[in-house]
Amino acid sequence: MGTVAIDGGSRAGEILVSRTVIGKGSNGTIVFEGTYDGQPVAVKRLVRGHRAVDFDEIYYLMTSYSHPNIVRYCGAKYDLDFVDLALERCRCSLHDLIVAFSASLDFSVCPHDPPSMAKYKNKLESIRVEMQDVNLWIDGGRPSVLLLKLMRLRNLGMESTRIAS
Repeated sequence: MGTVAIDGGSRAGEILVSRTVIGKGSNGTIVFEGTYDGQPVAVKRLVRGHRAVDFDEIYYLMTSYSHPNIVRYCGAKYDLDFVDLALERCRCSLHDLIVAFSASLDFSVCPHDPPSMAKYKNKLESIRVEMQDVNLWIDGGRPSVLLLKLMRLRNLGMESTRIAS
């Protein structure tokens, strides 16, 4: 089945891709909000010209399915220009998590903050509240074992990390 344009996005099989961008990466990668079989997902759109990268990433995601710190691979769709990967939707990125747990930051929304900054500060504060049991730092401000593991996974090419709920 081919890709069908719909109001606000496109659909191919079980993957519905909205036009709402939620992230960007290297080599033209864009991440959109979407659904897979009716469930919310992040749809990572890879440029087809980087074909070897596409198949390597799918392989890593499929073989790491049960790892608690790697997002779940739901499915993929291919066309002549792109590969769309439907992935488990994460609460936040590793960067957001580190910023949220930085002790020196104040997340108060100021009247002069642009709406996007106010929204981001609110997101960081909610991450801090919802994930109170996450310990990223140990005495002396050194990274915890959990943070080191997450950073190691990211450095191994697993850009899509998450904190297990």
